[in-house]
Amino acid sequence: MARDDPLTRGIAMGVARLERYGVVAELNDVELATRQAVDVIARLDVPSRGAELLAEHIVIATIMRVVNNEGPLTADEIDAYLAAAGPFFNSFWHDDL
Repeated sequence: MARDDPLTRGIAMGVARLERYGVVAELNDVELATRQAVDVIARLDVPSRGAELLAEHIVIATIMRVVNNEGPLTADEIDAYLAAAGPFFNSFWHDDL
C-alpha cells in the first residue's frame, strides 16, 4: 500500500485516534486490523473517502476488541456495519469533499 492511498490513510487515522485516547496498539494487532480492513474494502465498490473511513473504523473496532479481550470481528458483524455505513455517511462518503 502506498502512503497516500485511502487504506493507508484510514489505518493511520484509526491508530492515531486510539493513541490520542491512550490506547497503544501492539504491532500484531495493527496487522490484524489492517488485514481485516484490506479484505473488507477489496470486496466493495466504494469511493476512496469511503475506503478511508471504513479502514479507520475497522482498525478502531478491531483493536478495541483485542484490548477488551473480545473475539475478533466476524464477517457478519462487519457486513452489518457496512450495510448502514454508506447511507449513514451519505454525501460525506464521497470524494468531492
